[in-house]
Formats: sequence, structure tokens, C-alpha cells
Amino acid sequence: MGGGIAKGGEGGGAMATSTGSAGAGSVTSSASAVGGDGGFYVGESSGNGGGAGSATVVAIGASRSGDVSVSASATGGAGGGATFSAGGSGGAGGAANASSTATSTSGNASSSANAGGGSGGFGGGSGGDADASSEATSGGLGSVSSSAAAFGGSGSSGGVLEGADNGGAGGDANASSRANSGGSGDTSSSATAFGGSGGPGGGGDRDGAGGKATATSVATTAVGAGAALSSANATGGAGGGRNGDGAGGDADASSEAKSGGSGNATSSASATGGDGNGLFATGGDANASSAATSNGSGNATSSATAIGGVGGNTVGGPKSGGDANASSAATSNGSGNATSSATAIGGVGGNTFGGPKSGGDASASSGAASNGSGNASSSANATAGAGGFDFGEFKTAGGAASAGSSATSNGSGNASSSANAIGGAGNASGPGGDATAMANASASGGGTAVATSVATGGAGGAGTVAGAAGTANATSSAQTARGALAQAQSTALGSSGEAQSIAKTNLTGVSVQSTAMAPTGGTATTNAIAQGGAGQAFANPGQTAYAFSTALPDKAYATTLVGGASHVASALLGPRDAVFGTAILGANYAADGGGESTTYSASSTFDFGYGGDLQLGLIDDQQSGFANGLGFQSMEFTITADGVEILDTTFRSLAVAESFFRDDVIDLGSDLGPNIDLTFGYTLVADGTGGFGFDLAVGGAVPESSTWAMMLVGFAGLGFAGHRSTRRRAGLRAWG
Repeated sequence: MGGGIAKGGEGGGAMATSTGSAGAGSVTSSASAVGGDGGFYVGESSGNGGGAGSATVVAIGASRSGDVSVSASATGGAGGGATFSAGGSGGAGGAANASSTATSTSGNASSSANAGGGSGGFGGGSGGDADASSEATSGGLGSVSSSAAAFGGSGSSGGVLEGADNGGAGGDANASSRANSGGSGDTSSSATAFGGSGGPGGGGDRDGAGGKATATSVATTAVGAGAALSSANATGGAGGGRNGDGAGGDADASSEAKSGGSGNATSSASATGGDGNGLFATGGDANASSAATSNGSGNATSSATAIGGVGGNTVGGPKSGGDANASSAATSNGSGNATSSATAIGGVGGNTFGGPKSGGDASASSGAASNGSGNASSSANATAGAGGFDFGEFKTAGGAASAGSSATSNGSGNASSSANAIGGAGNASGPGGDATAMANASASGGGTAVATSVATGGAGGAGTVAGAAGTANATSSAQTARGALAQAQSTALGSSGEAQSIAKTNLTGVSVQSTAMAPTGGTATTNAIAQGGAGQAFANPGQTAYAFSTALPDKAYATTLVGGASHVASALLGPRDAVFGTAILGANYAADGGGESTTYSASSTFDFGYGGDLQLGLIDDQQSGFANGLGFQSMEFTITADGVEILDTTFRSLAVAESFFRDDVIDLGSDLGPNIDLTFGYTLVADGTGGFGFDLAVGGAVPESSTWAMMLVGFAGLGFAGHRSTRRRAGLRAWG
């Protein structure tokens, strides 16, 4: 032996190959292999365990017209254990590789591959890696299925005696599956990967890290009624937990489904990072990505879920939760619906005494697009991890959360989008995590568009000195055409930030935009609606800021909204009059505003063509709370034409404001046209319970209906082609 270290015997490697083929008949092909275990060393001196044998399997099957079934299985051998005395190292587990391929020209095709890495031997042996690959293809009417599963081997303990080795790392796992149909058969593909767990360190040495897991799956159909179903699932291995750096393994999952005919395309991906254990042990990151595409009449459905691993629990050092990132996309290019969802959950920071242990960040992104007659629906949800508990009251911050969702209908379908982000809670004196939510919905073919966003900043830690809450920003945007309903709603709660909602539509040459904004002094809620023809009733909806606008309101709605305002009715509801737009603007002080002075704003913008004398009708106001004027600080009303302010009036008396907006008509003149971009702005400043809103209408006398319709379209065209001159007009009226 000389001066070398004694070692147990190596396990033998194993390899198996199976191939089957036929012209017209069915084919079945299978192969399996198991690597030999490494030898265990026993002796008075230090010695290492023997390494395990690897296993490699390849199975192939093919037929022109018959069914084909192929399977491959590989298992790596276990590493040999080391001596119990100081200095020995366990043998590594054997790697496993399995590959399976099934091909049929017209029949069914089925393929499966399974690989399991061997466990490491006692004394810190690392687990064996595992790779599984499967593919199935049929060119005809047959169904196609493929599955791959890979399991990384577990790392072993580093021993228990002083001077023993580090814990063994868990083996990585990689699984890849693909199912392809060139005909009309269904396809199904699945990939599953589990990283091996790390082993605990021995005698004060480091713990082994968990193995990484990667899963990739693809399912496609070319033509016909066949459906495409794909799923990928990956779970990182847990870190070893005794003394050292047992980080959790990362997890990556990717799935894609494509349908070329009338079948549905469904894809899902799920990734979970391994939990960390030991000193300085972070949770594993998780990344999940999913996409579904339907090129025919089938639906496209995609979902992605990512969960970060939990940080380690022990004494000292940073033990952050794992980050989580989820992205999903669904596209329908035919008449089917497109539905997408993404969910991300950051890992919780570890609990310990001493050192920062922040929660993991969470990011979710979802998009749905319908390019035909189907609907588009998208949702994104992100929840960041909380900071770990620290007995020494270090600042443990919550993770940040970001959610973005987009739904687009380029045909006649509706679009619906929602985003929800929640920042992680801080612990001890740590701050809460920030939250950002953005939702966009667009329906360009005349469908409805609804966008909703909610952002909640993480709560600050309740330590000796309380941590600050996280910021919160929520933004929603909805856009339609042909006067269809566009609604955007946003909610934000945090130490700072805002909620903003924007809605747009157009109808026969009149474009309209509603905008509402509220800061997060308390809970900020905004609601913006834009539509054509019929509009909203004049009632307080309760949000802290709201803007409801209607382009070219029909006679019935305009008459109802004007109601008993006789002066406005006389100016705008005559037989030769046209109302180009109506607006309802208002704001309410937040119930949890706490008496702080807060500014809320809302606006309505109308873009249209008109060369006559333009009349503004101030219909009525609605007021709640503000008993004896308390809580009301000021209100500002502005009118801007083509970017130039023509009226700016601030009210510091609630009574004066009420009288201003009650059945009055303002002549805006005839020099604003022929192309008019008109914005009515509203700002409320308040520090107590109450709300104030008003409604208005803008219009004027027009020629006979047929002539007017042609002029309106012509003005709209000139508005896009021509350059508007800049003008300034003096304020129309001053109020105290």
C-alpha cells in the first residue's frame, strides 16, 4: 500500500442497449442496468470507501405502421462507506443515464426513461447524478406519450468523529421529455426531476449542498384534432443539516405545448427549490417557465408555479430564503381561448441567532394573447418570503414581490388581466418587502377589457424598533375599441407608493381616456372606466379616486345623467345638439388615512373633431362626510385643451365647490377646433373622512345626423394627420 490511503473496491459499471424495429408489426423494446456498489473499507488506519459503478441504458424502437413501446431504466450503485476513524472519505454514488426513443410512422408511440443516481457512501460521499431522456414520435393517427424521471442520489453524512469529512453533496437530476405528432393523434409529455439531498457534515465540517433539479418537457401536434399536453416538475434537493453550508438545490422547470389543429394545448411547469440547512445555508432558487400555443380552434392554457426553498435554521450567518421566478404565456391563433397563470412564492428566511436572514424575492409574469375570436385571460401572483426570526433582533428584511400580467385580444374576444403582489414581512427590526403589481388588458376588436392590480407592501418587523412597511405600487391599464367597456382597478397598501388606473376606448371618431390616481397614505384604491354609448350611473363607488368617462353617450343615457339639471338640458339635449362625452370624477378619503393630508386625482380626456361653439355642462355634485367642512382642505378643477390650460379653479370652501358644479353651463368657445384634445382634471386634498364627486357633459349644436357623422370621421382623420396649433386662453371663471 506504501504511503497511500486504503480504499474499498470500486463497484462495476453497467451498460444495457435494446433496439427493436418492424415494418408493419408492433415493437416493444426495454432495457435496464444497475451499477455495482462500492466496497466498504474497514481497517485500523484511515481509508476511503470505494466508488460506485455507473449505469447507462439506451433503448430504441421503431415501426412503420405498428405501435411502438420503449422503456429504459438506469440505477447507479451506492458508494462504499469509509472507516470510522478520522480521515476516511465515503465513495461517490454512481451516475445513472437512461435514454429512450420510440418512433412510429402511423401507429401509437410510447417512450419512458427513468434514472436514479446512487447514494454516497458514509464519510461524505456525494450522490450520483441522474439523467433521463425520452422522446416519442408518430407521423400518423396514433397517440404519442413520453415521460422522463430523474432522481439524484443522496449525499452521505461526513461522519461523527473530530476531523471527519464534509457532508456529501446531493446528485443533480436532469429529466427531458418530448412528444411529437405529425398527424392528428394526441400527445402527452412529462418530465420529473428531484435533486438528491445533501449529507450533514461531520465533526464541525460543512454540510453537503442539495442537488440541482432540471426538468424540460415539450409536446407538439401538427394537424387534426389531437391535443398537446406537457408538464414539467423539478424539486431541488435539501441541504444537509448539522454544521456547515448545506444550501438547498436550485430547481428549474420548463414546459411547452403546441397544437396545430383543433385540439387543446395545455402546459404546466412547477419548480420548488430545496430547503437550506446549516450555517450560511440559503434556500434553493426556483424557476418555472411554461408556454402553450394553439394554432387552430383549440384552447391554449398555460400555468407556472415556482416556490423558493426555506433558508437554513442555525446559529450565525445569512440564511436567505430562495428566490422564486415564474413565467407563463398562452397564445391562441385561432378561435380558442388563451388562459395563462403564474404563481411565485419566495422562500422564508432561516430562523437563528445572529446575522441577516432575508426572505426570498418572488417574481411572477403572465401573458395571454388571442389573435382570433377567443378570449384572453391572464393572472400573476407573487408572494415574497418573510424574513427569518432572529433572537438577537438583527434586521431581517422581507423579500420583494413583483407581479406582471398582460391579456391581449386582437380579435373579437374579451381580455381580462389581474396581478397581485405581496411583499414579505420583516422580522425583528427588519423592513417589509416592497410590492409591485402591473396589469394590462387590451381588446382591439371590440371586446371588453378588464385589468385589476393589487400590491401590498410587507409588514415591518415588530422588534424593539419597529421595521418600516414595504412600499406598494399598483398600476392597471385597460384599452378597447368601438365603445366597448374598458375598466381598470388598482389597490395599493404600503409605507409609500400609489395606485393608478387608466382606461381607454373610442367610438366613431371620439377617443376617451379615464385616469385615477391615489397615494398610499392609507389604502389606495382607484377605478377608471371608459366606454361608449351607455355609461355609469352617478353614484359614489367608494374608491379613493375614480374616473368614469363615456364617448358619444346615447340620448337615453345622456338624458338620465342630466336628470333635472334644466340649464344643462337646455344647452345640450336639444334636437340639433350632440353630446360628445360625459364624465364622472370624484375621490374619497381613505378609511385608514389616519388624519394625514392626502391628495387624490382623477381626469377624463376626450379627443374629437368639432368646429362649432363648445358647451360644458356641470350637471351636479355628490358629497359625503366632511361634516361642517371638516376634513375637506381643497379641491381643484382644471380644463386643458390641446395641452394648454384654459381653466384652473381651486376651491377651499366645500359649499362654494358644491354650488359651482350644480346645473351650470360654461361656453368654451368656438376656437378650440376643429381637432380637440380636451382634458377635465380633478384634485381633492383632504385629511378627514369624506368624499366629493361631480358629473359633467360636453357637446354642442351639430348639422343633420348624416352630415355630422361624415364630419366627425373626417375630423378624426385630420386629427391624426395634421399638426395642432398651440393656443392659450384666459381662465373662464375664478371661484374662491
